[in-house]
Amino acid sequence: MKTVVSLDKSIEKWENIVSGNGMDFGADNCELCHKFGKVGCFNCPVKEKTGFGSCYETPFAKWRNHHKEVHSNMFSRKVECKVCLRLAKEELAFLKGLRKKVKE
Repeated sequence: MKTVVSLDKSIEKWENIVSGNGMDFGADNCELCHKFGKVGCFNCPVKEKTGFGSCYETPFAKWRNHHKEVHSNMFSRKVECKVCLRLAKEELAFLKGLRKKVKE
């Protein structure tokens, strides 16, 4: 699968989360993680942007930490409060920003 297709599928995942019709299962339902590996993230556009693997230094890291600390949920995350919605929108915007840089 091309990088752009994986990124588009990841964007779709976050569009569904923002709309309240989707859930985040971390790497298990991330097409970028499926393509670039759950460990190492070699050539992943997220890692290329941030310099970090495992989506550190992205809105996703804040989303993951928020769910762990506030909702006691690490593995099946959805929008549960206003902060969740803001963080999900930030992750979606981050991925859409990457989309502009990934070639067809």
